Amino acid sequence: MESALTAFFEMVRQFLSTKQTEMKNKTSLEVVKDKKSLKRATNYTEELIEIVDKYTDYFTKKDLSKYNSLKKKFNKNN
Repeated sequence: MESALTAFFEMVRQFLSTKQTEMKNKTSLEVVKDKKSLKRATNYTEELIEIVDKYTDYFTKKDLSKYNSLKKKFNKNN
C-alpha cells in the first residue's frame, strides 16, 4: 500500500513539474512574440516619423513643439 501511495505522489509531482515547465516555456514564447511585435511597431513608427518630418512646415507652433517633444522621447527610448 505504501509503495502505491509513493508511486501515486511521484506521479503527481512529475505531472506538476511538467505543467510548471510548460508554463515557463509558454511565458518565454509570449515574451519572444511581444518583442517581435514591439520591433515591428517601432519600425512602423520610424517610417511614420520620416513622413511626418516632411510636413512639419505646416504645423502650428504648438503642434510642432508637441511633435518635437514626442519625437525626442521616442528617439531617446529607441
